[in-house]
Amino acid sequence: MSYRMAEALCTYIEKDRPFLGICLGLQLLFESSEENGPVNGLGLIPGVVGRFDSSNGYRVPHIGWNALQIKTDSEILDDIGNRHVYFVHSYRAMPSDANKEWVSSTCNYGVDFIASVRRGNVHAVQFHPEKSGGKISFTLTHSYLFLSNFFLVFTCLFNLYRILPMLAFGILLKSSIFFFRSNLIKRGRSLGSLFHDVLLGSSSWKCTLKDKGGDKISPL
Repeated sequence: MSYRMAEALCTYIEKDRPFLGICLGLQLLFESSEENGPVNGLGLIPGVVGRFDSSNGYRVPHIGWNALQIKTDSEILDDIGNRHVYFVHSYRAMPSDANKEWVSSTCNYGVDFIASVRRGNVHAVQFHPEKSGGKISFTLTHSYLFLSNFFLVFTCLFNLYRILPMLAFGILLKSSIFFFRSNLIKRGRSLGSLFHDVLLGSSSWKCTLKDKGGDKISPL
């Protein structure tokens, strides 16, 4: 990630503006990750994202349904209760005294790991709401108006198409959503400058995804 991208994203989040991270979108908030690394994260949440230990008999990646252990109040978790949500990941962040003020829920897969974080208007989940079934998806949509209140959504590239219907819902209610794809990082400084300007300089932009036939970002 270019410096300007990271700077813009950190500034945006530090201003407590609405943010929702999904899977990788949660992991990027931490100090560093061992995946393809070590590589630096945004450093907003204390902790290192490490790989699950397969020596204890648990298969890696972690794929499947697990219940959450809710730690603190969070609008997007209020109605989930003891329902199971869907995970697919090989790396996880661990709860600690240093990051406990962020942690809104944990899950256990051999060890306890962070399933979601929340501070102010900043939310992120390790699980995939778009793959967790109709009740969970609807609960998140209903309880927080889901994406209509979020300017920025970070998600895994291969699951983006699954969340597009919910993104469309958000667009209809508020035209201030910017989609950022991890593979666009390769465009370097020019994209970093654009990302910086879009994120901090305008509240109404749209992005036409390259794999959906477009390749541009323009004012609404």
